[in-house]
Amino acid sequence: MGVPGPGYFPRILSLIVILLAAIELISSYRDKEEEEEIKLFAKENARVWVSLGFIILYFIGLSYLGFIISTIIFMLVMLMYFRIRNIIVLVAVPIGLTTFLYFIFTILLKVQLPIGKLL
Repeated sequence: MGVPGPGYFPRILSLIVILLAAIELISSYRDKEEEEEIKLFAKENARVWVSLGFIILYFIGLSYLGFIISTIIFMLVMLMYFRIRNIIVLVAVPIGLTTFLYFIFTILLKVQLPIGKLL
């Protein structure tokens, strides 16, 4: 009865994130002296918005292509977008990290990853 359930760890992480966000919010109000206007759609933020678009497409792709194919494509696109041109990195990182994550979630944690509707 005293054994934590599957939601225990995510709840602890959520509480830590909420606590850290509150601390950051309080400290930002205290340091108002250095106010600088933030332009959300400035040219300097273009990479952030494009990356966010790729992440949204990745989440959409998960339901259609499944975890393995979507993750490999996503990482390859992101590496190429950030101008990584080393062919070994472009092949090894997406395949290696996807394999590692697949092993962790399916073998160790026994979590079923998205398979995809098209496959």
